[in-house]
Amino acid sequence: MASCHGCVVAAVSFAIGASVAIMWMGHHDLPAPAMPAVSTVPALDSRSAALPAAEAAHAAARTAGDPSVASETATKPGISGAPSGGADSGDARAEAPGAVPAAPTSGAFPNGSCALPDQPLPRCSYVLFIHIPKTGGTSMRAFLMDQPGFVYHLASPDRSCAPSGARNLVATYTARVSWACLMHQLRTNGSFVDAHPRLVVEVHGGFPNGTQLVEDLHGARDAEPLRSRGCRAVAFALVRDPRKFISSNVKDSFRHSWFKQEYAALSRQATPPAIVEQRLQAAKAAAARAAAGAKAKKPIPLNDYRNPHVHKTMPEWLPRLKDAQTKQVHVYAWGTSAGASSAAPVTATMAARVRGFLDRLDLVGVTERGAETLVRLVGLAGFRNYKAHVVGANDQVTTFLRLQRPAWPQEERPLLDEVVASSEADRAMVARESARFDALVRTEGARFACQLGILKQHRPERNPRRYPCSEGLMADPSSPWARCIPKELCGTAYA
Repeated sequence: MASCHGCVVAAVSFAIGASVAIMWMGHHDLPAPAMPAVSTVPALDSRSAALPAAEAAHAAARTAGDPSVASETATKPGISGAPSGGADSGDARAEAPGAVPAAPTSGAFPNGSCALPDQPLPRCSYVLFIHIPKTGGTSMRAFLMDQPGFVYHLASPDRSCAPSGARNLVATYTARVSWACLMHQLRTNGSFVDAHPRLVVEVHGGFPNGTQLVEDLHGARDAEPLRSRGCRAVAFALVRDPRKFISSNVKDSFRHSWFKQEYAALSRQATPPAIVEQRLQAAKAAAARAAAGAKAKKPIPLNDYRNPHVHKTMPEWLPRLKDAQTKQVHVYAWGTSAGASSAAPVTATMAARVRGFLDRLDLVGVTERGAETLVRLVGLAGFRNYKAHVVGANDQVTTFLRLQRPAWPQEERPLLDEVVASSEADRAMVARESARFDALVRTEGARFACQLGILKQHRPERNPRRYPCSEGLMADPSSPWARCIPKELCGTAYA
């Protein structure tokens, strides 16, 4: 691994499929420090070894002036007025068709055929996924991780190239990269670009100023190393139907939400003191057994959706979720938790920041439009694998409701209706992005509709839960998420 004057990019433990407590960082607009040129590190994606023929054919086509190939380097993904698309519902099979024009699945098209993918693997492509919680991001992550020729990473929350200390890679499923170090390499180091031509970087959790991250990536795209090689640079995110966004957060116990701390406090208040003490003692006993090496089933925490005492008080606290999604997007757009509380309304300044952030993205997915979003990503980023869904999760809670609390969804429905009706900012934001995506689909025309038909015909009934990982990844080897893939497919850090 190359060094960046002491920059060591740490790998961090991340429990796949489980929620992660997010500590939102304050807003920092500190520029990355100037750094000297750095030596490169070898390519680590073993799947890339099988791609030299595609690369050679692609380079030959560009040299010969093939217009279908040249256009990918001459036209950068637009951000001004470029509509966006999205996906993810609780059930992918219920996905709305959107504004897709009717078209045959075969026949003559401007570029010859309706293939998917319809282009060679790009020479170089860099994709930034800003994962806004509860918008279908976990299934989108599975799609991004399963792209031949690309290496996937999480981004570490820093704006500098300072040493962060090495951590045990055995406990990670992929390595975190320093965003500042990576951007420095892409802006200044052509050899690094050649050695690492296709990367996907996900931002999820506390991170300073997502708007600035998009500007960073677009700035790197315009710098000599990427510009001279015709590299793609795509930044995207998803937003979701307001009702499903709130419902998903409720069922996820707000573990990824700005409302997390408030929910924990009201959960404790709603639970009888005797039960609170009982749960605390059970948690301590489970921790002691685990420390001794014995198996210990963790008790359900108080701040869990399945706590009936909290559910009884839902009419009192659910109205606090007014415009919850706009506040969540603002956290990512501006890198601050300011305004992210139930007592704070969405101000005109916050709404403008959210719009500015979404406008800068190359693609905005509207969660219920998953298939269309994947088709767009395949075209923008040059992905090869398209056989996936963008779907909601909450599988454990769905089973719990069906078996133990079948009346709860019906009780919650009118409460959710009231919250959505009061969430003017959320409804306006999602309606705006849906309209932009509709316009994009209309521009794409019949070829896009044909490719969409191919994707829907060939995608699996459910996403395979595959992640690049190594032996010993999961604390619980029996977990359904413990699908071990050879270690060499895991990402590494760049410094």
